[in-house]
Formats: sequence, C-alpha cells, structure tokens
Amino acid sequence: MPVKNRLLAAMVAFSLIPVYWIAFRAPAVGLFHDDGIYLVTAKALAEGKGYRIISLPDELPETKYPILFPALLAVLWKLFPRFPENALLLKTLPLLCTLVWCFLVYRFAREETGAADVGIWIALFTASSLWVVFLSTAVMSETLFACFCTVSLLWLRRLEAGGSIAEGKGIAIASICAAAAFLTRTAGLPLLAAGILFLLFKRRYAAALKFALICAAIAAPWLWWQAAHSAVVGLSEAPYSWAGNKGLIILLNHTWQQMSSILGDNLIYLGISPAYLLGFKPGAVGVLIAFVFDGLVLCGFVENLAQGITSLHLFLILYFGMLLAWAWPPPRFVVPVLPFLLLFAYKGLRLLCRQLSSDRRVLPVANLAAAIILLVGAAHALVLKAPEITRYGGLTPYYYDEDPIDWRELSTLMNWVREHAPPDAVLLSHDDPAFYLYTGRKALAGYVMDPIQLHYSGKLECSPAQIATFTSILVEHRVHYLVRTPQLVREEPFLDDWIRALQNKNAGTVRLLTTGSDPRYRIYEVDRAKLLATLPAPLGR
Repeated sequence: MPVKNRLLAAMVAFSLIPVYWIAFRAPAVGLFHDDGIYLVTAKALAEGKGYRIISLPDELPETKYPILFPALLAVLWKLFPRFPENALLLKTLPLLCTLVWCFLVYRFAREETGAADVGIWIALFTASSLWVVFLSTAVMSETLFACFCTVSLLWLRRLEAGGSIAEGKGIAIASICAAAAFLTRTAGLPLLAAGILFLLFKRRYAAALKFALICAAIAAPWLWWQAAHSAVVGLSEAPYSWAGNKGLIILLNHTWQQMSSILGDNLIYLGISPAYLLGFKPGAVGVLIAFVFDGLVLCGFVENLAQGITSLHLFLILYFGMLLAWAWPPPRFVVPVLPFLLLFAYKGLRLLCRQLSSDRRVLPVANLAAAIILLVGAAHALVLKAPEITRYGGLTPYYYDEDPIDWRELSTLMNWVREHAPPDAVLLSHDDPAFYLYTGRKALAGYVMDPIQLHYSGKLECSPAQIATFTSILVEHRVHYLVRTPQLVREEPFLDDWIRALQNKNAGTVRLLTTGSDPRYRIYEVDRAKLLATLPAPLGR
C-alpha cells in the first residue's frame, strides 16, 4: 500500500475518533427501546432473577431476543451494578465489538481480494457509517452479531480455499461462531443454513453433519427456553415476545395483498438502504448513489458467483430473502452485511473498468472517485449529527427530516416520576424500559400497533377497535400514568388520538399533570374510576 494511501487512511481513521467519543459519552441510554430491553434483561440476569423483562408489570420471560448479548452485559453489570453510573462500562461492549469487527472485515477483504489497501478502506467505510457509529455507542447487539458472522464466514472461506487449514478446526470455529451469531440475534439463522447448504453442495457430508450438530447443540438450550415459555400472552405483551416476532413473518397472518405490498416496499427499502447507511440524504442524489451502488454490487456478486458458489453467496441470498419477508423496514438490518456489499461493489467497479478500458490506470482513478464520494457522504452525515448529539444528549441514527428525541426533556419527565409517582405506580410509555431503569417504576409500551399500518400504509387512522384495545390495556395493567413523547416510528399520533378519545368519552379520564419545555413531552394521570365508566358494562363492573 503506497505511503500516501496509508497517510490518507490514517487521517480518516483518526478523524472518526472524536465522532465516536462524542457519541460514546452522550448521556442518552435506552431510547431505541431494544437497547432498553437489553439493559433490563441484563440487570435481571445480574441480580439472579432469570432471563426476564423485569420492567414489565408481569415480568414476562424474555423469548424475543436471544440471551448471549444480555448475558455478556450482565457480567459487566455484576462488576459494577449501579445504574446509570455503569452506562459507559456497558457501552464499551458494542464499541469493542466494532473494533474487532473492523479488523475482521479487513482480514476477510484482504484474503478475498489479495489487496491489503482494499481491506483497510472497506473497514474504514464501514466504520464511517452513521448507523455503525450509533450501534457502536448504544447498547445494541448488532456489532457483536456482525463479529460472529464475519468470523464464521472467514473460516468457511478458508475451508473453501483449501490449503493447510485443518478441516476439523475450521468446521469447529465456523459452526461455533455461527451458533453464537444465532444466540445474539435470530437473524443468524441464514448463516446456519448457509454453512450447512454450502458443505452439502460441495458433497462434504461429514463436515455438513458436524457443522449442523455443533450448531444444534449450542442453540438447543435457547430454543428449549423459547418453547418452554411460549404460553399465550396478552396483546400488550406480544411485542415483547417471540409470539409477536412471529407475527412479522409475512407468510403468517397476512393476506396476499399485504404480502405483495410488504415485499414490494421492502425491495424498495433495500434498494435505497445504501443511501441511508453511507450517509446520503434520501433525495434525488441519495437515490442515484444507491442505484449506482446497487448496480455495482449486483455486477460484482454475479461475476463472483460465476466462479463458483460460496458460503458468502448463500448467506447473502438467504439473509436478504429473510429481510424481504419480514414486515419491518430493513435498512437497519443491512448494517451487519454492509462490508460484504462494499466488497462486491469494489469487485463490480473493477469489472466495469476492465470492460470499459484496458488501461490499468482507469481502476485506481475510479477507486479514488468512489472513495471520495463515500467519504463525502459519511463526513456530511457525521458533521450534521455531531452537534445534534451535544444538543439533544444522544445520537439519532435515522434520517435528516426527523426530529431527534431530546434526552433533557425526557430526563425532566423521569425526574417528575421519581419525585411524584408512588413506588408501585405503573407507567405507559414507548420508552418503558428506560423509565424503569431511571425511576424504578414498572412500565409497558401498551401500543398495539399494526406494522403494516405504521410502515406500509399512508393511512395513520385511529380506529374504534384500537381505542377499545388501548383502554383494556390501561385497565388490565392498572396504569397510573401515560407518558407522551415523540417517537421515531410514528406512534405518538396514535397515542394522542387515543387520549383525546378517552377524554371525549368521559371528561377527566386522562388528566394532564406536567409538560416539558417542549410541549410534546407530557405526563397524564389516568382516573381509574372514570376509565372503567367508559367501558361496556361487563368490563366496567
């Protein structure tokens, strides 16, 4: 690698340090909801309460998120059990995983292309993604998942290449890491299938059996836990459980019209996801960049596939097939495979340059142009977001036209709850795990939202059935307070409609208690007697 390229790479790497440091030091914890659940379950494990969501009124057993990431957090929690003072310690886990992941990406790309500089730049572009910065500095499991996936694929690739590597050692490492990826995120299932299928395609039946048996032995305890705690849960608890997760599979409980709509929209989401992940605003320029990037990835993938199918090909096909069939916008879930997309984009660019010109100087110029475009996009996104972290207390990894959640406003509401709410009070808030962690009060989201209506339909309407369900949740869980805050998944308009509907049915059912300096942050008190009066006679008695 030329000295000037090393200097440029070093400059880019050092310029990322203050961005990561600012995001790491941000006080906001638990605002993405997933990270709040990870923290709550880690606290439960550290305190010997089992793998449960102890922030919920019924302390539901956790069956949605696999146990490995919370278990590692629990070890850190045990060492330093005082929250939120231990928040930075807990954040070090995903941050260290990112450092390891980037090194693994470098190794994989270097072995795949034979060029160390390609590996370095793919690792740097990965680390420059706004979403990677967020996932590295929040308590999220993606970077640990990405580490295990990359290790498994790296050793499967070495098995494919042959050489001096012992097959037994390679199969053991690849299968253990694939199973660990599955125990980190259920999205690791395509990796398990890809490893087995690849070995079967190569007629290495003994190796495929060994791979499958090791994965099964490691994954079995978690699958048993899910099965043993798969009792029917209420509507308000379904989003926290595997039962709710299954509802997002489009082949289950969806009409043909809904399935076609979800598939079509997810295909569009996946197509433009490079714009989101590489820092480009989802406008005309961003769509153009995504279109060119997708074309290069496809060219590089097809060319590489023509040389023989590999475990990486199978993994990506199965992984993206899973994302298409999942009733949730997929850009965030593309993050763990972003380095592989960058790798195939490089191969596609190399193929295109060979086709257009025989001059060897064309490829370095094209690589430089592509690198400048990617770095400009990443720098633009990070420069825009850095002041936001300081102003609002946390990084919002979404899009440029969405208002960030203000940690200071949320902290004001939390302080009010600590000072005024009884210890046994139950809250209803989308930030329920965070409110539990910071106030000690049980909480639940209570938003029984249809993902199709939220993400795949322009009709954000409040139906009488939703109001009835919402009311029954308030009654069933004896909710004392409603906490209304802005949300990034467009749920707060529904809560506003439900509150208005209750007030219209019986004045005083929901009474405003306090408002932040931003009026979107509010706490309401629920009058249980008046709430019961709004219900039909059999329920109201």
